[in-house]
Amino acid sequence: MIRAGFPNGNFPAESQDLYGELLVDLPFQAVKEALHRRMLSEPSGFLPTVGEIRQSVAEVAIAAPSVEEAWGLVLAEVHRVGYMGSPRFAYPQIPAALRALGGWPELCASENQVADRAHFMRIYGAIREKAIRDRNLSTVPGLGRGASPALPASRVEPKSVVALPPAEEVVAVARAKAKDGS
Repeated sequence: MIRAGFPNGNFPAESQDLYGELLVDLPFQAVKEALHRRMLSEPSGFLPTVGEIRQSVAEVAIAAPSVEEAWGLVLAEVHRVGYMGSPRFAYPQIPAALRALGGWPELCASENQVADRAHFMRIYGAIREKAIRDRNLSTVPGLGRGASPALPASRVEPKSVVALPPAEEVVAVARAKAKDGS
């Protein structure tokens, strides 16, 4: 399949063996889907590297939205719950990025949406890339963090929703700490 799908690349037996060895831990269907996506989106016809194939499989497995989509989800929650509400996100990378920005109330109170967007996109992008990289290596024997299940063969919708604490709780804790001097 690889040779037929990428006619502009030389794919000798040694390369075939190496690709097989470095992709064996991934489900066949997930690799096949990654190769199909590459064939449809890469007009050059050149063979993707093992790393590119693994990254494509990992991106589907973590199912995290692009940085632009994630920012859109944040704005939707700003409009839905506002400053004092408790936003809910189906992707854990989004609350992690918001915490790195100072938290939900800080974002909602900001008057510089252009800077907020830029900072969020940079931070979320780094968190998303780390999740992809960690997932990419998680099934490679000797490189992952212990025994990990094989990557799913298709896009997995998030099973849980990650909620940030309501703004009033954050404010109350901050006031209590300030009052105690800690």
